[in-house]
Amino acid sequence: MSGGSTLIRIDGVSRFFGATAAVADVSLEIGAGEFFALLGPSGCGKTTLLRMIAGLEAPDAGSIAIDGAEMTAVPPWERPVNTVFQSYALFPHLSVASNIAFGLKQEGLPRTEIEARVAEMLTLVELEGLGGRKPHQLSGGQRQRVALARALAKRPKALLLDEPLAALDRRLRDQVRSELAAIQRRLGIAFIFVTHDQEEAMSLADRLAIMRDGVLMQVGTPREVYERPSSRYIADFLGRANVIAGRAGGRDGAFLRIDTDIPGVTLRARDERSIGDGTPLWLAVRPENLSLDASEQANRLPGVVRESAYAGDVSRYEIEIGGTLTLRAVLPNRHGESAPRPARGAPVQVSWPAEAGVVLTE
Repeated sequence: MSGGSTLIRIDGVSRFFGATAAVADVSLEIGAGEFFALLGPSGCGKTTLLRMIAGLEAPDAGSIAIDGAEMTAVPPWERPVNTVFQSYALFPHLSVASNIAFGLKQEGLPRTEIEARVAEMLTLVELEGLGGRKPHQLSGGQRQRVALARALAKRPKALLLDEPLAALDRRLRDQVRSELAAIQRRLGIAFIFVTHDQEEAMSLADRLAIMRDGVLMQVGTPREVYERPSSRYIADFLGRANVIAGRAGGRDGAFLRIDTDIPGVTLRARDERSIGDGTPLWLAVRPENLSLDASEQANRLPGVVRESAYAGDVSRYEIEIGGTLTLRAVLPNRHGESAPRPARGAPVQVSWPAEAGVVLTE
């Protein structure tokens, strides 16, 4: 775990709505100073888990501790965290400065300290000179920064962000995402970020947790989760890997042989686990790890290009193998390349090294 000591400890937490478990027996530790993402599709339980950390929902089982203190009986306004909601929830009748100052006034801080804190936050989010404006006079990105400043003004130990970029257009989302990462690094406090956007989670988080149907599926750094998925679901959800069904077929030293249903095709992957012959398994290979040439790799399959698309920095291909399997390949486009790319209907050799595949047993 990055971020040093544990700040938030979630132990066996569950939350039910009727007979449905929105969060099912989740245990998790988040470090002080860590940028942590909760990633998953709509309805997977990530927002419910965030709301339980904030105190806006009460767990039906388990416990949540923040900075070593049990939070079960602590109301939201007394927890050392603050939340930025997807809607921003700014007060439309108040100025930017008054929105930022609202929580500080509720705490009864002296006026001079409130003014100093508001000025500090306006500088932090690069909104100096806009303190007198109303929310409707700001752009979407500026309103998002006001919500961020208001949440940070109380100097929480962790900031909770519930899909805070979802309402922004693509270009603005990329800009605000960079600003968010810079602010987190500058402050050094924990950010817990809920999103369904894989790119957001991968680019922002030190670690991420992928949730599905209330269950924590895998936790790790973006690289660990992407390159070493723990299941077919993770492999397909995060970047859509090629997943090839097969059976364990013995070993070639450090390599596991994988028998497939494609006549005459046996694949190889580096996997040192003891897996009995005939055990059903799946081989996951990322599209960017495939080659479409005659290079001598451990795995080579003849195929035909069924779809191709030029996407600027990369070209994307769908290759049919033996009439029963379709593989996706992504190749970088480099300026000045002389070799022609295969067109639709062209025969190709799909290949990849044994180290590029991940063997999955579930």
